[in-house]
Amino acid sequence: MAEELVNRIEGDPSLGISGVLLSQGGKLVLEEYTDPLLADSLLPIGENRLLMIATLTAIFEAEADGLQQHMVSLSSSVYAGRQTVPDTSVALQQLLKMRADLLCRPQQQTFQDVASKAHGDDYYYCPANYLAVMQWLEAKTNEPLSFFAEGNLFEPLVIDRYRWDGDEIELIPRDMLKLAALYAQQGRWQGNEIFQDKWVLRLQEKAYDENAQGRFRYGWWQHRLLSEGRQYALFYSKGEHYLLVFVPDLNGGLLLIGNFDKPVTEYFNLIAEQVIPALKPE
Repeated sequence: MAEELVNRIEGDPSLGISGVLLSQGGKLVLEEYTDPLLADSLLPIGENRLLMIATLTAIFEAEADGLQQHMVSLSSSVYAGRQTVPDTSVALQQLLKMRADLLCRPQQQTFQDVASKAHGDDYYYCPANYLAVMQWLEAKTNEPLSFFAEGNLFEPLVIDRYRWDGDEIELIPRDMLKLAALYAQQGRWQGNEIFQDKWVLRLQEKAYDENAQGRFRYGWWQHRLLSEGRQYALFYSKGEHYLLVFVPDLNGGLLLIGNFDKPVTEYFNLIAEQVIPALKPE
């Protein structure tokens, strides 16, 4: 099945895929590139910085339990240019679920490169909410986000090649895939707990609801996929040059790299027809 996946990618240049990596149980089972140099190239995470903020918050929660209801004060600087922020505090879990209808509206985005979406009542996609979480986290840990990540995420995941620029970060493909593998293993890596499994359980609690499609929670977009007669929960993060996926039911992670100018739905058939069967036990 892995060979079929590679053949399909190579046979359809319109997909724009130049690399594919697949892991299961935290182990790398497939790594193919059109250019071998891509294996060691640092890739900009882009939108995935929201996933990085959520993941580091999960790690901090493991150290200081009971943070989900903690009230986070909103800073005017995060929402600059929209309207003045009064003295407002919102529960951390509301910010991480993007369910707090604060100052963002679908037509008023803080980052222009992020697609504006609204999903149902009281649900708005607002990346500024995550910057509020980042400021709160840095104040709580009393150090820059990059320092906290280096000691608490990169070191245990054996990630030693990266580049920080403000809140932007670049990783090589194999290390980027480790983020998906970490979530697929309920927050554990090589037998060690990086963050508590209840964080991933909260992420997955609405995975099979009728309204699960298109939700954004804890740094991941959410989708349900039908493959070989079965429904699978799918969690993904997509940037201009990557699509990062984890499938909890199969303990699997996927990273596609390339130039992704198509909607993410264009790649769901590939995942349903080749990736999921490749991860299923024979």
